[in-house]
Amino acid sequence: MKKLLVLVLGGALFALLSILKFVSLLGNILISVGIACLISRKILQSVDYSILLTFICFFVAISNISNSNFLVQLLKQTGNNTYHVYFISIFLSQFLSNVPPTFLLAPFTNHYYALF
Repeated sequence: MKKLLVLVLGGALFALLSILKFVSLLGNILISVGIACLISRKILQSVDYSILLTFICFFVAISNISNSNFLVQLLKQTGNNTYHVYFISIFLSQFLSNVPPTFLLAPFTNHYYALF
């Protein structure tokens, strides 16, 4: 039980270090998979890889969309209005889940409460 706790806390620490950019994302993925194998090999068999791939694609799509000059200009204009941010986030959330549109809109607005 103590070994399991150490592995889980170690994994959480590496995830935090990855978020803070002290550890690379690839390093975090490799360490996470290694920890999952140490805990139980059945964990990797029970992962729903199709949903994981779907969310990866959502974030790749948001990244590509945010590089569009037209969309960047549009979001800069609409980001100043709370209602625009609110309704755009509701609209996009119907197609892309909740988190990716938040990542898309957050750099263009100070109305964060409208995103959540």
